[in-house]
Amino acid sequence: MNVDAVIVGLGNPGTRYKFTRHNVGFMALDLIAQGLGLSFSSGGLGKKLEAEILKCDFAGKSVLLIKPQTFMNLSGQSINKLYQEHRHLKEAELIVLHDEVDIEFGKIRVKKGGGDAGHNGLKSIRSEIGSGDYYRIRMGVGRPPADWKIQLADYVLQPFRNDEDKVLTDLLIHSENTLESLLKGGLEAALRTSSL
Repeated sequence: MNVDAVIVGLGNPGTRYKFTRHNVGFMALDLIAQGLGLSFSSGGLGKKLEAEILKCDFAGKSVLLIKPQTFMNLSGQSINKLYQEHRHLKEAELIVLHDEVDIEFGKIRVKKGGGDAGHNGLKSIRSEIGSGDYYRIRMGVGRPPADWKIQLADYVLQPFRNDEDKVLTDLLIHSENTLESLLKGGLEAALRTSSL
């Protein structure tokens, strides 16, 4: 298998978590697949990786989309298993889309490398592949209002409210556009798109 980029959306498997804040990475990849008229597969290589995968062309590049099905705090296992099966893919760009509570809901930030900011999915990736040196498309979900009296770990597992649907849709479209810019024009192009 040869691809230009490995693109991982983070989230938790199962209907219970499908529309929660922690799952915006999954949602972003689902939007891309839907736009291409394609579906993820959990068989074959996907089964070996414990992930749903889709190999496709996007933004003029051959890409492998991955949604780990191991739960968030073990997300890195799917990437590590991919590298064990196809060692040469370590040379492909790795791009991870994930929720970010320290960014205002609806906003996007892009960077390469950096810390994990307490995000268990990013911690798992660093632990499994031994590095944090990959692209991150950070999808802002914000923090709970002070009067919510809810722990952050519980907040990200809450579904979006109906009145948040418009901002959520815009966030997903914005993330897709940012990813396209990153693939076509690199980090500078993605930074310009993400700030729109």
